[in-house]
Amino acid sequence: MEEVDTLDLTQAQFGDKVEKILYMLDATKIKFDNINFATARWDLNAEAKTELDKVYQFLTDYPKMKIRIEAHTDYRGGDSYNQRLSQNRAKSALDYLVSKGIATERLESEGYGEAQPTVPNEVDGRANQANMAINRRVEFKIVR
Repeated sequence: MEEVDTLDLTQAQFGDKVEKILYMLDATKIKFDNINFATARWDLNAEAKTELDKVYQFLTDYPKMKIRIEAHTDYRGGDSYNQRLSQNRAKSALDYLVSKGIATERLESEGYGEAQPTVPNEVDGRANQANMAINRRVEFKIVR
């Protein structure tokens, strides 16, 4: 498993300026509150847009930075379905950032389907709805 440093911006508000000097390497994870999705959906709700506005502000503050948008699903559904669903989730986040003015050249998107859960989808052999909701998410990594 690759080692990833994390820059935690979960408490940042839109418009906050990050005053920390960053020495960033490829694969540094930018931690915002996760952007989560309803089951089988990829549309962005108001909460997701608020988090993406923080990503937008961060990218505006660091105009040479390039990020990868990584989307994930829970384990329900087939592998190919979940792969397409996660790609649609990543694309919806990318499209939102582009609509705000971020150049497409600064963004990559990747869907990982159900392959990288944050927490187990099942607890005690039974589906855990709260955990599955956590796994339906978008994350961000610095790639340059």
